[in-house]
Amino acid sequence: TLLTTMEKNSTQAALSRVFSGDNIRLFVVTSLVCWIGYGICLVTYRLYLSPIAQFPGPRLAALTGWYEAYFDLVEKGGGQFPFEIRRMHEKYGPIVRINPDELHVDDPEYYDVLYSTNKAYDKLERLQHRFSIPEATFSTVRAEDHKIRRSALAPFFSKTKVRDQAASVQGLMDAISDKLNTDYFGQNKPVNIMDVW
Repeated sequence: TLLTTMEKNSTQAALSRVFSGDNIRLFVVTSLVCWIGYGICLVTYRLYLSPIAQFPGPRLAALTGWYEAYFDLVEKGGGQFPFEIRRMHEKYGPIVRINPDELHVDDPEYYDVLYSTNKAYDKLERLQHRFSIPEATFSTVRAEDHKIRRSALAPFFSKTKVRDQAASVQGLMDAISDKLNTDYFGQNKPVNIMDVW
């Protein structure tokens, strides 16, 4: 029991030294310095060293995704970021930096470059969970995986399969058109889109 008491006292003494006021202050100061240093490095990278740093756009948008979040969630009730992108193009030109990782292009000259079918691009990993189905074909990050998943669905979207459905789609469109004409045309009342089905 004497040994157990000595070990207990030794352990308590060691813990009291570790959690002494000086050590806690040192930990807090070190953490704060590291956090500030990380912030300075991140700001420097995003504004000056990033591969897309030379493209114009608001500095705040280049620094943080919170700029986009503000327009998507707060400004005029949310959903305003597409309009903000349009304002950015008016101010900065056809190619603008809309957040730390993305550019937005509003120039038809770049269509073939951006939508080239002979070059595979990986999606941003942060977009994988956007629709809460990260393993779905649409959400697949790696281009090689997406190609495999898309090939399984491709037969359903062939020209022949789509053409085979044309009569069914046209019939549905005719039924919707008839419903809108009989129930809503000239009535000046809102359409509940669920009513057309």
